[in-house]
Amino acid sequence: MKEPQPTLSFDGTPRVAVLGAVDSPRVKRHAESLLASIKRHVEVVYSDFDGIDPQELSAIDADFAITLGGDGTILRSARR
Repeated sequence: MKEPQPTLSFDGTPRVAVLGAVDSPRVKRHAESLLASIKRHVEVVYSDFDGIDPQELSAIDADFAITLGGDGTILRSARR
């Protein structure tokens, strides 16, 4: 028997936190173009790339997070 696939359901536009390796010039460069695309589809409620001091993620009202970077970025984000 085939397992049901999970679905996401939002009332309106999804609210997203964009997290990333801001100390990496390569990630920072790609983040600029990616953020423009991301913002066309969702409401970005927080971005590490805005130059604002990092917040505790539990205080951010987001439906999900997008991380830009490697495994270390995901692990650092999970600890926040």
